[in-house]
Amino acid sequence: FASWKMNVDGWLPRDLKKRGVADKDALPYYPYRDDALLLHKAIKSYVKEIVNAYYDTTEKLTNDYEIQNWANSLVDEEELGLKGVPGNGKFTTTKHLTKVLTSIIFMGSVGHAAANFSQYDDYAFPANYPAFLRGNPPEDKLPKIWTADVSDEEVLQHLPKKDMTLSIAAITKLLSDRGTNNLGCFEKKYMFDPIGEAAHSRFLTKLEEISDIIAKRNETRPEKYPYLDPKEVPNAISI
Repeated sequence: FASWKMNVDGWLPRDLKKRGVADKDALPYYPYRDDALLLHKAIKSYVKEIVNAYYDTTEKLTNDYEIQNWANSLVDEEELGLKGVPGNGKFTTTKHLTKVLTSIIFMGSVGHAAANFSQYDDYAFPANYPAFLRGNPPEDKLPKIWTADVSDEEVLQHLPKKDMTLSIAAITKLLSDRGTNNLGCFEKKYMFDPIGEAAHSRFLTKLEEISDIIAKRNETRPEKYPYLDPKEVPNAISI
């Protein structure tokens, strides 16, 4: 948290560059990147449409004491104390507000889906992704080939025991369940005005298009990556 910055770590395009995974030529197969970028762009467009409509002049934004107080709370060391917040405590342009809202919505929906909903698929079979390993760590960095250099018995000695394996499977299954509606299908409706209604309708249409794109991508991928299909992405973190 001490080094986390919203405008880098919380902004998908810059986060991908920071981690060295943005270049499709260097890393052709990275489903998270390819699907997440579609959703990030859709969320940004949705937020931008509403923000620009409500704050159609700079004065409306800078004179909105509630939104400005919130901007300050985000960076105040005695409150949230976030770093890299666009505007640095004061929203002077709609671009600042759009970026902050996009970042928050993306992390609480798409980011959460990517980190959370694959847990059971990854951890339930311990040899694929053990939650921990027993015994002493390797003493060298030489590669080991299962059955050639390492026997089944040696592998099993290091994997979690049966009771722990069952506990891990149960916990990750619980964590992988969805507790909210999918992205865009809000549990509570707060916008009833023409601006919000129109933006929301366009957002839902875009999410349907993205869902179709991801479904087609998964038909040809070496392994399906269903976690960022908008039908699977939650509105919020429900854990």
